[in-house]
Amino acid sequence: MKKNYKILIGGSEGYIGSSLCDELFKRGYNFVGIDSEIYKGCDLFKKKYKYRLIKQDIRDISDKFLKKFNVYIHLPALSNNPVDDNNPKKLYNITRNYTVGIIKKCKKNNIKFIFPSSCSVYGSISNKSLNETSKPNPLTFYSKNKVEIEKDLKRLSDNTFKPIILRISTLFGISRKMRFDLVLNMFLGMAITKNEIVLNSDGKAWRPHVHINDAVKAIIMSINYDNDKLEIINVGSDKNNYTILNIANKFKNISPKIKISFLNKYDSKNLFSDKLVKYGKDKRNYKVSFKKINKVFKNFHCVPVQESLKKDFKQLKKIGLIKKAFLNKKYYRLHRLSDLIKNKKVSKHSLRVLKN
Repeated sequence: MKKNYKILIGGSEGYIGSSLCDELFKRGYNFVGIDSEIYKGCDLFKKKYKYRLIKQDIRDISDKFLKKFNVYIHLPALSNNPVDDNNPKKLYNITRNYTVGIIKKCKKNNIKFIFPSSCSVYGSISNKSLNETSKPNPLTFYSKNKVEIEKDLKRLSDNTFKPIILRISTLFGISRKMRFDLVLNMFLGMAITKNEIVLNSDGKAWRPHVHINDAVKAIIMSINYDNDKLEIINVGSDKNNYTILNIANKFKNISPKIKISFLNKYDSKNLFSDKLVKYGKDKRNYKVSFKKINKVFKNFHCVPVQESLKKDFKQLKKIGLIKKAFLNKKYYRLHRLSDLIKNKKVSKHSLRVLKN
């Protein structure tokens, strides 16, 4: 265990970052969080642990500051759909440009770079389980952005700079910086507040799923992994490949009162709508193989989806999740970001937090 390492976590106040910091704190790691606090106030519950947080845009860190660290984990990113309908790629280009900037700084200063990517890069191949050597087929600006950054990392890697790319399955699970725009978290909120799960598609698309706690474990294992070359690792479990409808039906085992229904059409004002679903069909459809992660990280294990859902269901009930909170835009990243841009709290040209 490399607890003597000094770790910098970019985007430490996000959905993954806040959970990662909590776990690193509990395990006694030496780390610092850095975050522009673009989602300040989007907490589901109070912060439990006190650790060093620098309120700064990751683009503004200096080489002098970065040299203090051995490992950098890059979490700042846009969510899964375009924010700017007129030019959606523009904002994703911003995230790519500042990511390449920090990659180059880490390479220059001999800092290990860990990049959480996404299994969504696989896109739409459902007849076989895809592994790390399978050709990506990204269908969204989000997944195309991940592939572009992966290519940047490959281009800049060499014998001394050996990044780790973690292609994380579709995330779910409770975090302080909660997101209810993730499919299983959305189902949890629906099940608790209205005893009904509304699917925005026919539910036949396949996805691999992973609980946030297991994703955090994989990131920590990456910190301690002495890779001899750039590595791409799928994060998840073969047993957690499910269709969306299959997952929805598992909620009936949690509470028999829960009903399953379907959203009729796309509505931009509806928090649960998804413009990528057309005529009930979701083109994003893929199963993934996770044989490599079990070879690379010997003690890695994912909790079965249904077991995790039961625990999260009980915890959200205990927290006292109500419909008003579940429907609050602060838990839906793109709706929140759109409001921040509209109200001139975040620049639509640079995605920087604007000072009032």
